[in-house]
Parts: sequence; C-alpha cells; structure tokens
Amino acid sequence: QFQQVLATGHRGAPLHAPENTLPSFEKAIELGADIIEMDVRHTRDGHFVIFHDDTVTRLTGQPGTIEERTFAQVRELEIQMAKFPGFPKLKILTLDEAVNALRDRAIIYLDHKTGPVRRLAEEVVRLKATDNAYIVVRTPQAALEARAVSSDLHLMAAITDKEPASLVDFFLPVRPTLFELPRVYLTPENVERLRSQGIRIFTNAMETENERPYTTYQDLLYRGADVIQTDHLERLVPYLRTFNATR
Repeated sequence: QFQQVLATGHRGAPLHAPENTLPSFEKAIELGADIIEMDVRHTRDGHFVIFHDDTVTRLTGQPGTIEERTFAQVRELEIQMAKFPGFPKLKILTLDEAVNALRDRAIIYLDHKTGPVRRLAEEVVRLKATDNAYIVVRTPQAALEARAVSSDLHLMAAITDKEPASLVDFFLPVRPTLFELPRVYLTPENVERLRSQGIRIFTNAMETENERPYTTYQDLLYRGADVIQTDHLERLVPYLRTFNATR
C-alpha cells in the first residue's frame, strides 16, 4: 500500500526532453517522479518498443507506423523534435532498455497500446520486473489475459469518462493494484469502495493543469487520488511535498 501520494511523469518529462526516451525518463527522476509512464507498441515481427503515437511522423519525420515495421526498421528511425534542437538524435527504446534503465529507481507504468497483452505480461515476467512494472488494462478481457500469466503482476485497471462506472465491477476479480478513474468518477463512494479492497486510485492532472495547476492538484487530492499523473513534475512534486504527501 502507498503511504503517500505518488507523482507520475507522463512519458517521462516531455516538456524537458523528447518523450519516451532515456533523457526524458532521467529528467523525470531528477524532478522527483515516483512513477514513470511509458507507451508500449508492438513491431510487425513481435518486439515491444516504447512509443506513443499511432504514426511515427511527429517524432521522427517519417511516414507510417511502428506496427507495420520490423524491429530492425524501427531501430533505423531517429527521434528528433524541432522543439528540442539541442538534443542528439535518439533511437526508439526497446522494452528491455527502458525497464533496465529504471530498475530500482522508479515504478514503471506500461501503457499498453498494441500487441497481445499476454505477451507483454510474459515479457515483464521474463525481465524480472513484476515488482515495479505496472501494466495498464483497459478491458476486463485484457485484465484476465494478463493476470493468467502471473499472480505477481501489478495491473492498473482503467476506465474513461465515456464508459459507465459499473464497468469497475468487472475488473475487481483480477485484483488490480491501481485503478485509473477519470475525475467524474472520483467520488467518495468509488474511492472508499476500491480502497476497502486494497486498490489505490490513479488519476490525471493533464486536462486542466495548464490553466490552473494548483487548483487541479488540490481538487484531486481532496477527491482521494493516491497517484497523480502530470506533464509538470516541476509543479506537482513540490506541491505534494508541501503537504507531506510524497517522499
């Protein structure tokens, strides 16, 4: 159980370095992130790599997708963003590289985008990362498939504000460690119900933190968030420390 509110760096620290890269993850740790979120996609020949977008264009300038490329072709791509002209060109990370770089340094939140969730779960087991890598599952079927791989895996169930709150019930049998709730479902009833089963509450600050960051953080804390995800670790971490809410 978390004794304090934890800060999650969304794709690392994407305002300071290219997202989902080692420099971004290193900056997130420097800024005090407890958890680092990263996006996981599946190459055509069955390798997991760290990349968010549906296409590779925004980060690499090239057309097409991760999924249509082989692993070797993905490794030929170079991340270079105009807003970070000072950074050298970076390769797209493998799951192995990301997990090993952050081992014993931060909790890893694997935002599963594509590929079989069972295979991702098997990779986490192979990497001996079941203690600090959490896999997000967005459907009860995905949750069951991941849980079938190992009872030791940490799963984070997630629903959106477009889905009914009743969907929460379908995730409970797989015993998620965390449950991502949108703000609309951060009610005292939902929070108490999940916490009574040992499940902690994850939520996002990104929707409103640019306009009113501290009001957003205060609201999420009062609503019962145990973990808050942000693009602005430089704001959130000091704020949580003010309330002795993080280490």
